[in-house]
Amino acid sequence: DGYFDKLMGIVESLDRRGTGVVLLAHSMGNKTVAYFLQYVSRRPGGLAWLEKHIYSWIAAGAPHLGAAQAFRATLLGDKFGLDAFVTDSEAIVFARSLSASPWLFPLGAQAERPFLMLRRGGLLEVRNPSAHVPHCNLSSSRNSVMLSVEVWWGEGADSECLTSKSSTDFAGGVAHFDPENNFFRFGGGPPELPKNATITVIVKEKGIKDDSSTNPIERLGKGIVAGIQLLDEAAHGRKGMGVPKANTDSVVLSQALQGRRHADGFVDVRLPITSVRGFSFRSRQQDAASHDYVTLQVRWLDYRALRQEWLGSKDFSPPARRRGGA
Repeated sequence: DGYFDKLMGIVESLDRRGTGVVLLAHSMGNKTVAYFLQYVSRRPGGLAWLEKHIYSWIAAGAPHLGAAQAFRATLLGDKFGLDAFVTDSEAIVFARSLSASPWLFPLGAQAERPFLMLRRGGLLEVRNPSAHVPHCNLSSSRNSVMLSVEVWWGEGADSECLTSKSSTDFAGGVAHFDPENNFFRFGGGPPELPKNATITVIVKEKGIKDDSSTNPIERLGKGIVAGIQLLDEAAHGRKGMGVPKANTDSVVLSQALQGRRHADGFVDVRLPITSVRGFSFRSRQQDAASHDYVTLQVRWLDYRALRQEWLGSKDFSPPARRRGGA
């Protein structure tokens, strides 16, 4: 499209004193500058033109060797922090529609001989969630259920919260979820599981159906309260568009992991609902006779078990050097 020819003209017009100009580029703009310099250098008299008109090039945040994030986004998608609004499939379609992404794929030795950096931290995995919640004040069985799983790592550490996709069906007060789209990984844990680390689940309702009331004023009030609750959830880092309806007690993870263990290390965990939110900001204690609960399968991998799982070895020591010749 003649862009580089036009750019050469702009550079010449700016170089009024004949001292050469300074090219300043940021991020992927540096890839464009590199392409421009190569383009000019291969033209007849191009090297002389560069010597005359280009004094220097300042590269700010230049991905000269590419960026692993670009490859990961193209492969797996990237929601850019909009997890509450963008689905996994939409994130993949969006990332793969960016025609400039291949410009940022890794180059050189890091692309030819990839390496893995493994943080000395543990990993908590959660799968197969379900919720038995017939007494949790959900407005309609035509709505869907979401679960926010929150893990607290102990004193002085941050908590992590991940929210499920909407339930695939919700009938008879029991919500089922697609296991493939609801596999949680909490990767911010310490190397070993803290004794006081806890797990809590918040039950949420997503949808506008309401079978519990026909009063328009009451419905309006519920809508206002729900909107404020959504903002409060977002402020606490709990993503998802579901309105909080109930939550389980905070259960110590080390105790929860004492249950029945599967062959792959996952443990069946049942968390009883201990408080229910009604048409207010307050929560009330759940009636013990209702027996509402959430079930999960949980697995903890410390950093050595994680290395064994991913790399096939627990050894962190560097390979021994050979003595003498090769």
